[in-house]
Amino acid sequence: MPKQDVTISKEITAYPNPAKDYVAFYFNLNDKNKVANIVVVDLAGKQVYRNSLSGSKGQHIWDTQKISNGQYVYVINTVSGEKYTGKLSIQK
Repeated sequence: MPKQDVTISKEITAYPNPAKDYVAFYFNLNDKNKVANIVVVDLAGKQVYRNSLSGSKGQHIWDTQKISNGQYVYVINTVSGEKYTGKLSIQK
């Protein structure tokens, strides 16, 4: 029987969006990605947050109470070189 390719879901979501006090990042990466970094930058490119994620699936909470209102871009870089991006808004 021929070997079948299995497609593994790769999802990154940020909720709530727009956010007020916190953002929960839910991630489901390839199984080979046991470690990743999340970086959040403002639209000028200034880094406002950075943290490590461990495991291929889970949730990470970012406390945004001290973050200014505005638009932000989040980037998740995995150790295997994959990159996932998304946009989020902070409105208080």
